[in-house]
Amino acid sequence: NLLLSAKKFSEYYEIPEELSEDSAPDFLMAGKDEVMKAQARAVESALINGDDDGTHIDSDTQAGAANLAEKAWKGLRRQALANSANGSTYDIAGPLTDAAMKTLQSRGGKFLTNPKECLWILSPSGYIQSLGLTNVATADKFGAMATVLQGALAAYNGIPIVTSEHARDDLNATGVYDGVTMTKSAVLLVNATRWYVG
Repeated sequence: NLLLSAKKFSEYYEIPEELSEDSAPDFLMAGKDEVMKAQARAVESALINGDDDGTHIDSDTQAGAANLAEKAWKGLRRQALANSANGSTYDIAGPLTDAAMKTLQSRGGKFLTNPKECLWILSPSGYIQSLGLTNVATADKFGAMATVLQGALAAYNGIPIVTSEHARDDLNATGVYDGVTMTKSAVLLVNATRWYVG
């Protein structure tokens, strides 16, 4: 049985008292759009960076307000770190390479065998590095979809790539933000069918 715990995010949006009958509809539509985008950003950041264990994995988030979205539930990075003893993490220790991506994929075992169920989640920096991966960069390796020709990479090893502005590029070697060493990023490889949002 699956039990979902409800969490509620709320936004604060100021409306000026100078609104007139003519300007109110357009202003309220723009405000609604901004609030909806803010909700989407909050949920995305919580899915990637969330940690509700009382002491957040990232020191800057821990120091923030108690009602930050990233404190609402356990996110993907936190869960990977918590399960690192099971081999769910892999320290690339350098630039992103084809070998590192394949090693990470092999670590998932049976959970990563069907590419249609999986997602790569990359930070902006990680995505830019992925464009230079040897197996996809040139036409002789990747044909007309080579990143040197297309300037984009939609999938790697048949697994779709999602780039998120909320995937952090300022982590230390253990995969968390500590405010001291901020030179690493995280590549997340997720079986999306194993995670639920209700």
